Amino acid sequence: MKYKGIFLSDLSRNQLWDEFVNSPYPKWSSVCLLKYLGFRVLDAAFVNPKATKLETCRIVDDFMKNIGVEKVLIRSDGGREIGAYPQGGNSIDSNHIWELVSMFQAANRAVILMQPTNRFTNKLVANLHLISSGSFQIDILGPGFDLGDLNRGLVNSEISIFVTNISWNSYDPPSWFFTSHTINMISNLRQLRLTRIGKELLPAIGINQIGSPDSFAESWLRLNSYIELLEDPRPTYSFRQISEMYENAFIVGVTYRQKVHWDNLVIGLSDLGDGADLIYWDIVNPKEKFVFK
Repeated sequence: MKYKGIFLSDLSRNQLWDEFVNSPYPKWSSVCLLKYLGFRVLDAAFVNPKATKLETCRIVDDFMKNIGVEKVLIRSDGGREIGAYPQGGNSIDSNHIWELVSMFQAANRAVILMQPTNRFTNKLVANLHLISSGSFQIDILGPGFDLGDLNRGLVNSEISIFVTNISWNSYDPPSWFFTSHTINMISNLRQLRLTRIGKELLPAIGINQIGSPDSFAESWLRLNSYIELLEDPRPTYSFRQISEMYENAFIVGVTYRQKVHWDNLVIGLSDLGDGADLIYWDIVNPKEKFVFK
């Protein structure tokens, strides 16, 4: 069988819905739903794990030409995950793409190519937690963090906003006066982030650590003028943004139920600092993403 890439921007609304409902790859499925709902997502292409090297290289080349870039952000999707799995999310230049893609495919993982981003200069990242029993939580990290810090439990959120007494069946704007907030010490979180950058993220893009990971990371960030983590204050967000997050979460929750009943959903998003709308990355439904033993 010959495999061709599935290009997100080429899919019609009917095709996006079909991918959401029928794809066995939950990360890709959720990206298609977010695109279907009209949220801002990065352009993307899906590469089947069984695609040959020639087929894969053609898909990568076509995708890069279509969006006019020399780097590609690479994620992977193993279907329903069992235990730990390889991490992605780095923007890789064309000379090193195949090395990473082949590693994922050798592990029988699909590859998702996306528009490149700079994971060191985000203005804000957040996870939106929908709990079917009637609550909503927003976990936020500010400038210089990335969503992986939250998703992998490596860094606690700087700010968490909790809302209770919510119905996911009928829309009713929540009473923000009855929310509760948790605020963590930024200095501790910054130290954890620097350690992760020096120990994990820089080596993943071919920059080997010299000395202690946090000191090395700080020097590298300053050298490249990525000073958001080092100099910016806590995350800034408006009431409008928080309200929009809830409204979009409600839309996702209602629509997702047309596919499967859910107990918990987590929606990942970020503000790239480009002055445009928030980027929505994916939706995690633990029942579909993981195999529970």
